[in-house]
Amino acid sequence: MSENTTPEPIGIVGLGRVGSHAARQLRTGPAPLRVYDVVRDRRRQVLDMLRPIDGPAEPNGGPGTTVILATPAGNHGAVGAALVRSGVNVVSTSDDPADVNDLLHLHDRALDSGTTVVAGAGLSPGFSCLQALHASRGFDVVQEISVWTTGTAGPACARRHHRCLQLPALALIDGDWVEKRAGSGRDLTWFPGSLGAQDCYRGALAEPLLLHRVFPAARRLSARTAATRRDRLTGRLPMLRKPHADGGPGGLRIEVRGLGALGYQTEVVGAMVYPSVAAGTLAAVIAGLVHHGDPPRGAMGVAELTLNPSKVLSELHRRGLTAARFHGSRR
Repeated sequence: MSENTTPEPIGIVGLGRVGSHAARQLRTGPAPLRVYDVVRDRRRQVLDMLRPIDGPAEPNGGPGTTVILATPAGNHGAVGAALVRSGVNVVSTSDDPADVNDLLHLHDRALDSGTTVVAGAGLSPGFSCLQALHASRGFDVVQEISVWTTGTAGPACARRHHRCLQLPALALIDGDWVEKRAGSGRDLTWFPGSLGAQDCYRGALAEPLLLHRVFPAARRLSARTAATRRDRLTGRLPMLRKPHADGGPGGLRIEVRGLGALGYQTEVVGAMVYPSVAAGTLAAVIAGLVHHGDPPRGAMGVAELTLNPSKVLSELHRRGLTAARFHGSRR
């Protein structure tokens, strides 16, 4: 046995709104923290604020290291593949279905290298999948899950939201995968708290893909995101305005339907949060589970990693990320 007892580090690649919040959550953890960003001033600012161990200026590591990929969506699959070859665990915050799919296809490589790859570790997907899994605990058979989201984290997230309204939406309808036109399926949705009612539309969202892995018997899986009329009209054009540094408050609404002890029933859960804070917090908690626990090996989503979500949701609640449950009444 090696006499070196220094724990392997947790790394964060990308120090935008999400990556910076993840660093705040991990700065007092038992593992050394290393951060990296192509923008040197941003990296130096985070180092000065958090004072983690100043590791190499490259996003690489050795066996036993865990890396959070919090860079803009688009190349998480390629970066994740390189890290897995080096024996590094990967936690990705990308909500892009293409990134999620590429990361899930690393399953065999991750098994061979004895690593864990977690795709979609953010607010949506991620926290949304955990809530859906938790809400399903009272069902004998889950038949349908619908997810609605609103809000964005930082500028990269806002650009991704803009693009998702241009790309086809994948939905499971009556057991068959169907592509729906982006921006279709208008649905007026009530979100928790002061978020109120917002129009939501289909887009390139990853929840159906990840939820199907946890609920293979479900017949209908869908996801929509809130958008304004201007969002839909300008969806095929470049963004006309520079995104805000932080998108402000956002939230989730998840409806789970199926058969339970009382027959057909519906469970409605959700959250009102700042998306950047929620995504960074969840990514940090999941990275801690992967790094310090004994996670299953291979590639998976957040809900697959934590098939009993109560412990994770309790830890998220302790860190200020609280879910809500709808209590209806009959008249």
